[in-house]
Amino acid sequence: MDAAKTPASLLHMFREFFQWVVPQGWILWQDYVSATCPWIHLALEELADYFEYWDSPEGGTSSWPYLDRGDASGAEPEEPALYNGLG
Repeated sequence: MDAAKTPASLLHMFREFFQWVVPQGWILWQDYVSATCPWIHLALEELADYFEYWDSPEGGTSSWPYLDRGDASGAEPEEPALYNGLG
């Protein structure tokens, strides 16, 4: 991901693209290491049950594998409260 330069663009990516991330898929974040995009840290903390942090040994792009935890209830996932009002 290299388009999360604003909270609104991050929210758009979550709404439009994250539904297509498959179990054992990976998300690569270029701006995770940047102090100028703190909303990425907040968002990924909110999604910590679904993604695991893997640091970049070079200090650049960080990797986040999607964890297949399954949902036994079959219920639709709720949008994280963190994003209410951003879009």
